[in-house]
Amino acid sequence: MKPFFYLRQAILEERAGSYSRAFNTYSLAYKIAESSVLKIKIISKKSICLECVGNYSEARDLVEELIPSFPHEPESFLQTALFSIRRGRTKQAKQILNSAIEKFPEFLEFYLTLAYLYKETERSNESIQVLKKALMQENLSNGRGGIRRKDIWAELGNLYFERNNYNSCIMCMKKSLRLEEKGHPFLHYDTLAKSYLHIEDYVSALKYIDLHLTYFEERDPEDHILKARIHAKLGNLNLASSNLLEAYDREGFLRLKTQDMEDFSQLVKIGFFENIENVIIEEG
Repeated sequence: MKPFFYLRQAILEERAGSYSRAFNTYSLAYKIAESSVLKIKIISKKSICLECVGNYSEARDLVEELIPSFPHEPESFLQTALFSIRRGRTKQAKQILNSAIEKFPEFLEFYLTLAYLYKETERSNESIQVLKKALMQENLSNGRGGIRRKDIWAELGNLYFERNNYNSCIMCMKKSLRLEEKGHPFLHYDTLAKSYLHIEDYVSALKYIDLHLTYFEERDPEDHILKARIHAKLGNLNLASSNLLEAYDREGFLRLKTQDMEDFSQLVKIGFFENIENVIIEEG
């Protein structure tokens, strides 16, 4: 019998909260598993079941055997680091991931996990450096969920955007866009539009918000507000007004930030907002 029969059963038992039963079923799958990577993943799943019933010491003992038992498999390092993250030991996880990167420099998941840890601890500069290091690898593997080089460029762009480094954000997003496969919608046109708005290239900003609205039928009111800001900067007050009304119609109110109102100064002067109820202005 193939291990996947037991794995499916174990996953269902785990989802149902039957952790002891799932642990035993994972053990059956492990006995007949042939792939080292699959064995590592099963051990990790068993450790999670133990954690869920409060047996942290046995869970730790299981995970601590991964790297000694499978020293040539990057998955053993990853699962050990993920265990440390679950237990709140981020410093230990970072040490494991950094040593793993030196040993397996083309394994993308190490970089993504380490970059995430730095980002979560508000150390975005370190996160940027980790992603840059990943992009220097010529034969980088794909990450879980099909994450590829284009996605790293996009995440790097988002990190630069958060740091108000809009020119670097644009550069990264355009690299990601060039790597996108034809027929697949690019998910970051709105970030490009915002970045161009910040650097006062309003024509480019309008181009990218229009592309964003073309690909996404479910229109977010924020998208129309962004387009209204761009039109206002271009002096197209009628188009800015119509986009604000579109945003208003979708929710029955307008939620704007103080920064938005600076862009709408001309609309304020002509009394546009005096005729609209439920305008909420927030700091930002």
